[in-house]
Amino acid sequence: MAANAAVKARQLLAEMKQGIYHPIYLLMGDESYYIDLISDYIEQNALQEFEREFNQTVLYGLETDPLDLVSAVKRFPMMAERQVVILKEAQRMRGFEKLEPIIKEPVSTTIFVICHKEKKLDGRTAISKLLTKKAVVVESAKIKDTEVASWIRDYCSSHKIDISNDALRVMAEHIGPDLERIVSEFEKLEVALPKGTPITPEVIEKHVGISKDYNVFELQKAIALRDSAKAVKIARHFANNPKNHPIIATNSALISYFTKLYLMHHVPDSQAASVLRIPPFFVNEYRTAARNFPVEKVERIFGYLRETDLKAKGVNNVSADDGALLEELIFKILN
Repeated sequence: MAANAAVKARQLLAEMKQGIYHPIYLLMGDESYYIDLISDYIEQNALQEFEREFNQTVLYGLETDPLDLVSAVKRFPMMAERQVVILKEAQRMRGFEKLEPIIKEPVSTTIFVICHKEKKLDGRTAISKLLTKKAVVVESAKIKDTEVASWIRDYCSSHKIDISNDALRVMAEHIGPDLERIVSEFEKLEVALPKGTPITPEVIEKHVGISKDYNVFELQKAIALRDSAKAVKIARHFANNPKNHPIIATNSALISYFTKLYLMHHVPDSQAASVLRIPPFFVNEYRTAARNFPVEKVERIFGYLRETDLKAKGVNNVSADDGALLEELIFKILN
């Protein structure tokens, strides 16, 4: 799980900063952020700069013979206490099982890093079982859309970044579960802003390019408050910018929103955050929306959303464009 990967990554980086390294690391999964975070730190810090030329080897699975890799790992370091061997794109290596000798008996003077992206190793194989026993394993899975806001909150907390709830929501809604891009945007903000500057929707609009007024989050918020004028204004902006705001994506986001709102009617407040899978600071918005949209109305809205989805895909729709469909949907939801 990505959450476990985050905890494990923090633990490993804390160890490495104290000079503690292990003979073998297996970094695997379909979320590359933590794989790159750990392997890049080892590549840049395990050896001193003058040691790297002769003692650091970076290889790629598709173009590397496993027996050559075995030899590289067994090689003794030159004028250094240890060497580093990093195998990137390990999932593309043919004959990966031939690495068994250096897994079974790790070389104490080598830090061997295996980066296995796109998927985790098949746990049924002999070498996978061996690595589980002999290596430090980090399994990094893609996070879900519902976990993005919490991930950003944790990232900002650990990096002492002051971000408002609205700014956090805008980032989560617009970027989604692309951890590398999220981190990249925060790194850009760090360069562009004086240290300690609070991150607000205005800052994000100026430096990241996400409109603070015209996004799905603001549309949902306007609907929740039954602010017809603002909801229609956002819908018309979406209609004028169909490439950036395709109707199918907007409709899908609203389906997700009203699904959570439907659940809000059926769970105690104390359980809302966990059941809806939202950060606790968003519960008030859903509580307000639940007051404005009784459960019977939410059930009718699901019908409008299904109808819009079909029309957007060309079913029973002769002439209405995306903008007209969205405006019609907003009218039905709010009336």
